[in-house]
Amino acid sequence: MKNIHSVSLLTKPNTPKTKVVKSIYYILFTLSLLISLQCSPTKTIHFKEIVWEPIDTENLPARQDYPKANAIYLLDEGEFTVDEHFIFTRHSIVKILNEAGLRYANVEIRFDEENEIHNIKGRTIRKDGTIVELNPENIHEKSLFPEFILYADSKAKVFTMPGAEVGSIIEYSYSILYKAPFAPSWQFQRNEPILLSIITLNVPNYLKYNYMVASRKEIEVDKTISHPGSSTKAIFKVKNAPAITREPFMLPPSEVTSRIYFSLAQFRSIFGFVAPIEGESWDILGDGYWRATKDKISANKTIKSKTQELISGLTTDKEKIEALYNFIQTKIRYVAIEIERGRAIPHNPSEVFNNKYGDCKDKAFLLITMLKEIGIDAVPVLTRTANSGKVIKQFVTAQQFNHVIVAVPAEYFIDMKEYDEVVIKGDKDYTTSDDYILLEPTSRSTACSQIPWYLENTNALFVKESESKLISIPSSKSNQNRTIHECNADIEKDGTLICSVTCTKTGQEANRARTLLQPLSEAEKREWFEQELSDKCHGSILKEYSISELFSLCEPLILNYSFYIPQYAQTINGSLSFSPNIFHNRMVDIFTRETREHTISFEYCRTNIEIIKIKLRDDSRIKTFLEPFSKSSSFGNYSFTCHTDGENLILNKQLSINKTRIPVDDYDEVKAFFEDILVSEKKTVTVSIKQ
Repeated sequence: MKNIHSVSLLTKPNTPKTKVVKSIYYILFTLSLLISLQCSPTKTIHFKEIVWEPIDTENLPARQDYPKANAIYLLDEGEFTVDEHFIFTRHSIVKILNEAGLRYANVEIRFDEENEIHNIKGRTIRKDGTIVELNPENIHEKSLFPEFILYADSKAKVFTMPGAEVGSIIEYSYSILYKAPFAPSWQFQRNEPILLSIITLNVPNYLKYNYMVASRKEIEVDKTISHPGSSTKAIFKVKNAPAITREPFMLPPSEVTSRIYFSLAQFRSIFGFVAPIEGESWDILGDGYWRATKDKISANKTIKSKTQELISGLTTDKEKIEALYNFIQTKIRYVAIEIERGRAIPHNPSEVFNNKYGDCKDKAFLLITMLKEIGIDAVPVLTRTANSGKVIKQFVTAQQFNHVIVAVPAEYFIDMKEYDEVVIKGDKDYTTSDDYILLEPTSRSTACSQIPWYLENTNALFVKESESKLISIPSSKSNQNRTIHECNADIEKDGTLICSVTCTKTGQEANRARTLLQPLSEAEKREWFEQELSDKCHGSILKEYSISELFSLCEPLILNYSFYIPQYAQTINGSLSFSPNIFHNRMVDIFTRETREHTISFEYCRTNIEIIKIKLRDDSRIKTFLEPFSKSSSFGNYSFTCHTDGENLILNKQLSINKTRIPVDDYDEVKAFFEDILVSEKKTVTVSIKQ
């Protein structure tokens, strides 16, 4: 990403005597003023009316102009206005180019108790020029989580554009009434091309908004800022934004698409002081979250009793922490609702405990509450999962976080074997008194004190009164995350390969596999094994499988399975010719493609080891052999050896990926690395057999 800026929209600053204050009294006063701006039942709310303009359908782009697109956005326009109310209005015009593009005729607008949807209207312009208006009676409301009463306010307005067909144009608009003046972020790119993307902010000068444009170098964001009266109007515009392209092992969309973020930094009062709100600094943001949530850390009699029951008989604080962690992890179901503005405050721990489910922040605060009961000073940590992209350190806003975990003092885990790999170091180099260990009670596959793969190498906001700060979550090394295939194989005279495999996974490899396998039924597990085999061993047929230590999170995960591949070896003049490389790595296919557009991104470093023993028949003789091969690069290593012990043909292969990100400028090196591996793994062994 290029062209990152952080600039205040505020102009006309107050006199030099203005000062920034952190006092909670000033902040509470500020918030009360903000609340006073909210909708009053005695005032009429005026929503922006979108006027349908005539559309020249004869001169619009056609399917041949965008052969890879399913639809094209002729216009994608948003406007956020702060006056007596806080209103966001969206207006979109989309031309449908093929059958797949008809998905854009189904519209879903999400909302919750913090906002309301108003003024929905739409129309479809068919190929013959006829116009079909959206009937308000066909706009419906649905609950996004009907089975979970705690989230009954998570809803959506849904409708389908009438008369939509390939070649038609759909146009719709709606307004969102917010309860607080936090401006939403805006994407200039989508999965389809956009001819014109515009976001406008109309805000009063007593509110200071920061903004940051993160755009790709080939996309130019045009900016216009004016100051009518006592307000600021900012318009950001992009023309001809290309569709988001997808590649395997690419960076998260937030890091490869052009977008703009806004944060509400300050409120300037009529009395001359300035109160920070969101975007001044990470410590102010964290302290604000702590003040908003600390009263949630309160245990009722039921929670107190359960806590004492769980730690009964345990002697060390580490054992007690693990017991409470395991309870939250396994007995409180996770409901996947990401943090959103207005959704960042957890429910009361008593509600979560009684209902036996909650989202990440609910589970985190229940754990913090139970830890407090045994004298453990745990605090929340706001995180951003790796698949959402990196936290942009120079732009302070709560919008960057979508997950909550827990931090406990590291002193309770000082004797842990992996301590140095997972500890979050404090500011004092000479002491461990302010070091912390992270706990992730949301994940069913992550042991206490382990860091899950989706949080590795990310930044997070450590939240503690007067001590909030942005921290870095460490990443693991490739030798910690290993998959070892030990394979015993036999080749029949007809060329059929028969294999039995023990696959051992450790570290993040085990964590990731457990996440996939734990919720599956037996039938689904078999399907998973069959798909894995299909990807690695073309033509294979699964016979049996078993899984060991699926829920023993501190142990390696063991996968045992057997399969066969008909006609694996070719019979030529009394000899069998075959490749001893039974398992194929899909990275070899992906990274030998001619070109690449995006930076290569791996979730974590890893090592894959294969030890393959192919039984040699008593009447066989090896005619051709494979030479050893090794390759090293700036990002990884590969080695291959092949030998015989007299009874078996033994292949040892190892591939290590030692970097999680490889710039696209280095793709030629990556391509050459995997091309050499491909050439090596295509070679065959010939074994003569007596007829």
